Amino acid sequence: MFLQFICAVFILDVSADRRAPKSVYRVAVYDRERDDYIPTFETYLNEVVGPKFNPPISFQTGDLLEGSVQGFDFALLDTRTTACVMAESSSWTPIATLCESGGGDACDSELGAVIFTRANNTEVNKLKDLKNKKIGVYKTQYFQSFMVPNLELIKNRMIMMADAAQIQTRVGSTSAYREVISGDLDAAFVSTGKLESLERLGIADLSLIKVLSPKDVSSSGTNFTERLSTPTYPQKAFLFSGRREDELVAVEVSDALMAINYSHPAAISGEYSKWLIPSSYNHVHQLLEDVGYITTNSTTKARTCKGWDSSTYETLSCPEGYFLHSNETVWKQCREKNITCPDGRECLCKPCKKAKKHEVQGDSGICSKMNVCYNTTQLEPVKVSVTDNARTTDTLRYDFHATSSVENFNLEAHVSRSEDYTYTFEIASSDVGQIALEIFLDNGQGGFKQIETSPILIQVQPRQCPDGFKATRDGECQNEIRYLPEWAVWVILGMFLIAVLLSATCAIWTCLHRETKIVHAAQAPFLYLICLGCFTSSLTLFLLQLDDNPNHPVSVSATGLNIACASTVWLYAIGFCLTVSAIYSKLLRTKRLMLQAAKGQQPSTKINPYLLFVCKMLAVETVILVIWTTVDMPEWTRSCADDGDFCESVGHCSAGLPSIVFIALLLVLHLCYLIYVLLLCYEVRSIPQEFAEHKWITAASISSMEVHLIAPLVIVLVWDDITAKTVLLAAAIFFNDVSILLMVFLPKMMRLHFETHDAKSLTLEDQLHNLRREVRNIPGDTRKVTFMDVARASKIEQLENEVMRLRRQLDELNGGNRERGGSGQAVRRGRTSVCRNVSTSDSTKSEMKAPSSVEGTMNRAHSRPGMQSTVGARTGSRTIIV
Repeated sequence: MFLQFICAVFILDVSADRRAPKSVYRVAVYDRERDDYIPTFETYLNEVVGPKFNPPISFQTGDLLEGSVQGFDFALLDTRTTACVMAESSSWTPIATLCESGGGDACDSELGAVIFTRANNTEVNKLKDLKNKKIGVYKTQYFQSFMVPNLELIKNRMIMMADAAQIQTRVGSTSAYREVISGDLDAAFVSTGKLESLERLGIADLSLIKVLSPKDVSSSGTNFTERLSTPTYPQKAFLFSGRREDELVAVEVSDALMAINYSHPAAISGEYSKWLIPSSYNHVHQLLEDVGYITTNSTTKARTCKGWDSSTYETLSCPEGYFLHSNETVWKQCREKNITCPDGRECLCKPCKKAKKHEVQGDSGICSKMNVCYNTTQLEPVKVSVTDNARTTDTLRYDFHATSSVENFNLEAHVSRSEDYTYTFEIASSDVGQIALEIFLDNGQGGFKQIETSPILIQVQPRQCPDGFKATRDGECQNEIRYLPEWAVWVILGMFLIAVLLSATCAIWTCLHRETKIVHAAQAPFLYLICLGCFTSSLTLFLLQLDDNPNHPVSVSATGLNIACASTVWLYAIGFCLTVSAIYSKLLRTKRLMLQAAKGQQPSTKINPYLLFVCKMLAVETVILVIWTTVDMPEWTRSCADDGDFCESVGHCSAGLPSIVFIALLLVLHLCYLIYVLLLCYEVRSIPQEFAEHKWITAASISSMEVHLIAPLVIVLVWDDITAKTVLLAAAIFFNDVSILLMVFLPKMMRLHFETHDAKSLTLEDQLHNLRREVRNIPGDTRKVTFMDVARASKIEQLENEVMRLRRQLDELNGGNRERGGSGQAVRRGRTSVCRNVSTSDSTKSEMKAPSSVEGTMNRAHSRPGMQSTVGARTGSRTIIV
């Protein structure tokens, strides 16, 4: 490069005016050496080079801060910094090399390092003998006194950063000599010439030391025999920034420097002999790369050096195959090894470790590829530690593969990274088998590369469970015998208590109010049967929650469970049949009573014929149940909950195919009962609610039909889940019984205890009811005759308008009654029938008549609460039950 620079200068037009681009040129010098070189770069260059240009130029020195040459035209740099500046900026070029004084005209243009120990130290004779020894150096940033001998040791297979017991820094040449002689240090590094200087000063006796790996290297006529352990490298260089317009100035400066001899005042001040043609610094650059001081960005290819201001740890580097410990680990290793560090020094105890670029720490050490590195149990987290010793990435990715026979291999992974680039994976598996874990790190090029020790294997063992329990595929310890959960037992018992108490409450209420018109009209015997049927059916709930759990509140033997299975069917079937047959008989009796009254016959009030209907329906149900129990009685058994690897025993009532047939037969029979009830509700739709209650019975029947249709389908869907099946079956029975009780009894309770009327509102309601009956019996132009048939009105529209008018009056009147609340005129409303005589005599004209729009078309018959039903006939009059 220097020759190219000289050639470029010779081709310049020598006839051109010697005019410099600027008048002042700045020269960078280390602050500690600035005073020594001012005579050279300011006094000498200003006198010799300055006048050669028109106008004259001048030179000024400036402090070189942190190795930065930014803003300077020239720079005097040490060997290491010269290589760094040239690596980071290719424009800077050395134009001269300093030759330090060696006495007279003799000088040393290249320097190396000396590695020495005590002369009588028989344990250390070669460089490799320094393993596990204490070594003293000045600073890890220095080229000749640390980097050069460190590389020499590496070449001799002695990795000082990993093999030396301790490296003490801040050890000057004088301290190094004294402590080696005293035995405090086993060896030390100094630059060439330092020991000779100590000898000349009378401080050192070189006969007491021996140089390790001595070399006989001559440079500029000087022999380094026994005082040199490493190759030599160029000394300080004087660099030019490389600006093309300043090349002529650089030539003049180079010529002026090389004209200085050892006797010149500038040379004496700077303690050098002369300036030489610049040496090559390529091998310096290579050495710095080898020791990791110069690094190259893999993407941009830009090269950078570690600065002078870097800490000791930041200047450390390890050879290939070795990696630096974390900062915290480096400084605590000496304490952990109980190696004392003298005051005022920094001590390093094996800061580098031999390792792979990426390591996985297993249970018994560093993991190898495709080996089982961890043993764990189900659901027990295992920490897989991956250390990126090169510290080249912040991104890690992993893949895992299940090698066991389990199809669904469930994993939960959590990743964290520490400051020393150690990644920790917390992996917990519920399945038993092996996990093949592949680990990838960012390759810096937008992709990922699998680390050299990947994949590794993780063995998952079954979870340890208490006696009597076994681990499932989900990692849960389950008893081989599964019982009905406690929450399900209490839910079913809660439904049982509600249903039983509601049945008993309705029966007691009926008994207490049996003399009221509402209960009397609703036919109390049938109300008792409805309560008894719901009570019987609700007893099934108690039997459903029984099992062979020894901790169950009710202890039942195997025989008792078999009886409970059979009793469950009997209680539900008999209870449902009793309830529906009572409702059917109640409606049928009401229908016949009203038909007889409408025909003017004396109604038969005997209840026994209708109780016979109940007995007949119960007989049919009993026959089916007896045959079922005889052919295939349900029994309590235990079986595996599923077909998986783990057999979990569950208890339930089981039976064969005949039981399915009987269940289907009972469901069809019950649906037929409900359909008959609905048909009967339709037929008695014109009868007052106090007698037939068709609206609420219709709602209860439809609700029961929905339960009978939907519940079996849902239970089939959850058939394998005993808990869900039992709870759903209990819920179906509970809602069926409760809905019937509420629909039958709640409206009566509301009317008896909360509704009030006075005389006027009762009369208006009577008229409204009769008009409503007439409208229902006029389907267009065709008369429809029913058992409650009355005279037809001439116009349906006229009747409907009248109904609306009367309803508004009734609503206004009811609103007034509520405002008065509890007045003397208000009476408790209880619905029954009242017979009024419709006579053609003048005496009947004083009775309340229907509105003129329907006069002569409706009978003087009304249904009133709080009045007793009567049936009879008188001369010239007719009695109608409404």
